[in-house]
Amino acid sequence: MDNNSQIKFSWGTFCRRAITDQNTGEMSIIDVVPALEVEQVVPLNVNSDDLKVPIPLGTMYLTSVFKRLDDSDNEISEDLSIEFSQTGLPSVLIEVKAFMRSTDSSVFINLDLQGLLLIVTSLDVSRYSFEVVYRVRDQELGRLILPVVVKFKLLNDE
Repeated sequence: MDNNSQIKFSWGTFCRRAITDQNTGEMSIIDVVPALEVEQVVPLNVNSDDLKVPIPLGTMYLTSVFKRLDDSDNEISEDLSIEFSQTGLPSVLIEVKAFMRSTDSSVFINLDLQGLLLIVTSLDVSRYSFEVVYRVRDQELGRLILPVVVKFKLLNDE
């Protein structure tokens, strides 16, 4: 297995908005989200045996920075695998290209996570997490975790 990645994970964060200035390449990160707390209304008589309640988390971006490992002036193009997993559910894998021009020392990867849902599978569990694992050719470069606390409000269906 070839684990000679030309890049390394520097940092990443979840945020509500990330904008790249087309002229300067500078990134603006707005409303960093270190953790989430959400409220979810559920019926009082819900069957918790096969519970799957989707909770939309609103506008969310995953912004990450990768740095060049060497001082060469070569272009770098790496296939980056990003694995998303949530407590108790199967993971989802996406592939993106991490490209650095010869003059770049780092690259921003900004993913729009529109439609990101937390799937609640039990009323007994209130703490969940989203985990992101970055890999190049099966070599783990880093990981990021977003803790989520769910507060349930029971609704009487009378």
